[in-house]
Amino acid sequence: MRTIKTTLVLLLALFVHAASVQAQSRRPIDSQHPLWLIHIDVWNNADPQKIINLIPEDVRPYVCFNLSLSCQYDKDLKIYKMPQNAVLTYKSWASVCCANNVWFTCQPASGGHTHIQDDDLETFEYFFTHYPNFLGWNYAEQFWGFDEANDASSSTQASRIALFAKLVPMHHKYGGFLTISFCGNIWSHALNPIGMMKRNNDLLNACKAYPEACLWLYKYTTSSCWYNNESVTLSPFISGLATNYGVRYDNCGWNGALDALLKEGHGKKYPASCGYGTVLELVVPFGMVPNSSGRRISEKHPEPPWMVSLVATGEPSQPSTTDGSTSSARSSTAPSIFLLVRK
Repeated sequence: MRTIKTTLVLLLALFVHAASVQAQSRRPIDSQHPLWLIHIDVWNNADPQKIINLIPEDVRPYVCFNLSLSCQYDKDLKIYKMPQNAVLTYKSWASVCCANNVWFTCQPASGGHTHIQDDDLETFEYFFTHYPNFLGWNYAEQFWGFDEANDASSSTQASRIALFAKLVPMHHKYGGFLTISFCGNIWSHALNPIGMMKRNNDLLNACKAYPEACLWLYKYTTSSCWYNNESVTLSPFISGLATNYGVRYDNCGWNGALDALLKEGHGKKYPASCGYGTVLELVVPFGMVPNSSGRRISEKHPEPPWMVSLVATGEPSQPSTTDGSTSSARSSTAPSIFLLVRK
């Protein structure tokens, strides 16, 4: 009897250990494992190899390349643009990441528009099973572009939220993390993180069960509702529905505010140093330092825009420049992602 009890205890311990290892087993994000997210973006006619070459080899273990595809769809011709075939583009760029032994994520959607349909779970899982250095799917700006008529790239709100409810367990299963950024306005409360979980109980339960498998980001793309957006993206972390909290800074909000204040054609440019104000704003009032609640910020996780962090030259019409990108394409990313992590 004692032998049986001992065996059962050992099996239980092994099961618990295996479950704990499985969570973010591919590449953890915490204060001991900082992550630098760098975009390889189709907007910049990117050459993945040349961009990877910009990163020193001793820094690459701390880098994750986000393969970002702009989702544009021609409703008259009924074809995707830029690129026309996302999956083949991802496979091509993923093979470059594998050859260089670097981490990567894939961003198929901007708002409700997506290159990969919400019910195509086979494709979502394919990248986990075929690329061991794939960390997960990234969905940007989840507050606009849904339910658009005659647009095959536009998902319904319900189908996208249902997809997230399935992707969170999938990311837990394979040891990755789903990234969702929100930057909504006064009319998009139903699509903020709390709104999504209230509307779909499966998503709420998935986040309760696997808080490490979903990373909610506040993306500073809009120039209004900042405090509300900050609140609803921070709340999953505070309530234990997410292990990490992130910020994706974006100069679009700054530019939009300038247009509103100074009118279009004012000629003022975004100063890159202004991103540091967001750092201080988060560090001081939100306790993103060691404190009595047991929360702390991990090391800084920059997510550089091309024109701020990577030297770029050339025109958009050129396929590539010597540094792997063009300079006049728009910058849709941010100087930094900051992750609030639990001890």
